[in-house]
Amino acid sequence: MKKVITVTFGDVDLSPYFIVSNITMPFLYKDNKYDQVGLSDGEQLTYSRNAKTPITIEGTILSENSDLTVAETRDHLISLLSGNVTKQLKLSNYPDRYFDAIFEGTQEYDGTFDRTIALKVVTLRNKK
Repeated sequence: MKKVITVTFGDVDLSPYFIVSNITMPFLYKDNKYDQVGLSDGEQLTYSRNAKTPITIEGTILSENSDLTVAETRDHLISLLSGNVTKQLKLSNYPDRYFDAIFEGTQEYDGTFDRTIALKVVTLRNKK
């Protein structure tokens, strides 16, 4: 049986508001900088670093566990996720680590049939 994955962003447990169906993150994500060596055809590695990493969390909005409608739950999620500072993102399938993260880009919502959402965060650091 598949375990339910819970998400905590900052100090807020998001599990009362949506159930996670999928989390996508790169296995390895590196940013390399190269400089051309003179007039030759080759390049030399200047540096390599762990760049910011995108994580997408997909799920379904829950309104059955509260007195809120789907639209009110969506609005509440927006207020919890909005902000201009990084917060600790904790995923229950990684119990001993957290990601310094901030939401970036368009947060997707499909309210036509199944109330699915796709939350996109950018992690700046991953810590154990």
